Amino acid sequence: MKFIILLIISTCSFNVMSVMLTNNLDTGFKIYQTGSNTGAGLDGEERFNKDDRFPYWSSFCGKNSKYLCFPNPDKIFLTIPKGVKHIELSYYTDDGYGLQAGKVITANGSYTMDFLSYATTVTRPLRLQVYGDITMSASDCDGTVPGKTLTPLRYELTGDLTRVYEIDSSRRWSTCSTQFENLAPEKDSRVSVSVGAIRFRYDNNIYQRVPSGEHILEYDRRDNIKYTFYDENGHMIASGTLFDGIKYTFNFSVDAHLDFDLVSPSSMKMFFKPQDKGQQFFHAKTTLRTNLPTVNVVVQCQYVEDNRCALSDGSINLPMSMGIRSDHRPANSYSLELTPGVAKNLTRELGIKLLSLNELTFMFGLDSIDVNQRPQAYGKTFSGDINIIIEGGFS
Repeated sequence: MKFIILLIISTCSFNVMSVMLTNNLDTGFKIYQTGSNTGAGLDGEERFNKDDRFPYWSSFCGKNSKYLCFPNPDKIFLTIPKGVKHIELSYYTDDGYGLQAGKVITANGSYTMDFLSYATTVTRPLRLQVYGDITMSASDCDGTVPGKTLTPLRYELTGDLTRVYEIDSSRRWSTCSTQFENLAPEKDSRVSVSVGAIRFRYDNNIYQRVPSGEHILEYDRRDNIKYTFYDENGHMIASGTLFDGIKYTFNFSVDAHLDFDLVSPSSMKMFFKPQDKGQQFFHAKTTLRTNLPTVNVVVQCQYVEDNRCALSDGSINLPMSMGIRSDHRPANSYSLELTPGVAKNLTRELGIKLLSLNELTFMFGLDSIDVNQRPQAYGKTFSGDINIIIEGGFS
């Protein structure tokens, strides 16, 4: 009788269905002021983009003012069976380029916008929660500091949490490794991972991409973490994938604001004598501040004569010239001529600046020629109402 003994020595590899790391729609930002234009998007910053409903920036998670934090993200758990002495986490970081990578879900449909998560480095740090006696021993991931622990956030203070580490990498399209030592290999333990914070830039043309209102923004990256377990002799016990991809979801709102104020008195008077020559002007000083990329002005007049605004005594109309300057300096000339009922683009014609305080002077002039052509006007009082309408738009 012949016996055949086949000895197979193998390691175990556990590969479950891939899962994505998510953040549970627990944070958000809004656009009501735009940050600096760095070429590849506008910087998201606490001072410009904080939504009071989601005050989770910077110091909330121990980062600087350009990081948005996640207060209650989902966690993915990894059980470490007894017998495991060393754990290696291999962290792959995708790039942060995001041309048309942001998907905006609105009540009226979906839009795409540029959304980027990089500066000179990748800016998507993770948080690793440890339950049990496990310590980080080494790492070649730029941005990950072995031995440095984080202050636990409220969502992390559950179970037998012992410490929290940050895992980060400053390289794109690369894999780095972080090693951990299990000081109690005689029993099962576990770790979990969650998103920590994100530094981002958003579309330079945001007001042309997305309507105002409250929306949801989705942004996916192909980051992943793979794990390998070793025994005390350095033999591999098992390996697998902890997560395969990250889906960031934000509450996202675009606020439009336009502040237009009359600085001058709302009622003005002028006296015109027969010997007066040239033009006399009413100067209506105003200020304008807006985050809308396009601003138009329309002037509506109670009386119109020769396609010009006019003053009237009820029977005689005195036409006025009409224009606007982009300052508050006293002058008898304007930069842009206005016509009743005709919209003028102040952004293009006068170079209105977003977010800045723009000083505008509307000028309404009476010419001695027009008055002298109507000699019966002397000794009478003329009046008229003028409405200045400022309209803002996203394109």
